[in-house]
Amino acid sequence: MSDIVSKDVQDKFTKEELNDPRLPKVIFFVKEEGEVSASRLQREFMFGHEEALRYLDLLERLQVVGVKEGATIQDFESLDALPKELMDKVKEEGFAKLR
Repeated sequence: MSDIVSKDVQDKFTKEELNDPRLPKVIFFVKEEGEVSASRLQREFMFGHEEALRYLDLLERLQVVGVKEGATIQDFESLDALPKELMDKVKEEGFAKLR
């Protein structure tokens, strides 16, 4: 991801979070599935429990999934709030799946 991101994005996310090479794959997976849970991320990506929870938190902050309110499954919301650079990577992931 480029080092040039908006101030708003810099305030909400670390550079490491936005540059995580697995994040576009996780976002694309959630979009395709329509919902996600920590256990589903663990199975699909072989994450540990803490790592799956970290991704869920990041997905909430990115507004990809709704805020968790007691339920273990979180619904896909939107990709509209993604920084452009990250959205481009998610699109690339989608195209890669089609090949």
